[in-house]
Amino acid sequence: MEIQRIQTGVRVEKTVKILKAIAEFHDYSLGEMLELILLHAFEGRQIFKKESLQAIKEFKKIYGFDYQVHDYIKFIEKIAPGFFKRTLIELIFIYLYKRKLKISNPKNESHQQTFQAIC
Repeated sequence: MEIQRIQTGVRVEKTVKILKAIAEFHDYSLGEMLELILLHAFEGRQIFKKESLQAIKEFKKIYGFDYQVHDYIKFIEKIAPGFFKRTLIELIFIYLYKRKLKISNPKNESHQQTFQAIC
């Protein structure tokens, strides 16, 4: 079956990097592993056999993955310092640049240098 893959902007909790280890254990790419988990979940089927589950148990210890599915509702995301500030500044700069408004630039720097200085 011919398929087309696309890039997605997926952000996950940092200990979910265990998924990459599991994918490598099965000789899959991370994307392929996600696809397989999704397809199995949608059919209500278990994807991992006994050997895989044992490896996952070890990976959980290594990566500090110490929560269960019911813990998901308790997740509180710790945002990196400056995340929103930088994002907001980027959006403002893009807006101003696209509107071709002049930005005060006393040092006569390029827009890129101004942008870097702001951030």
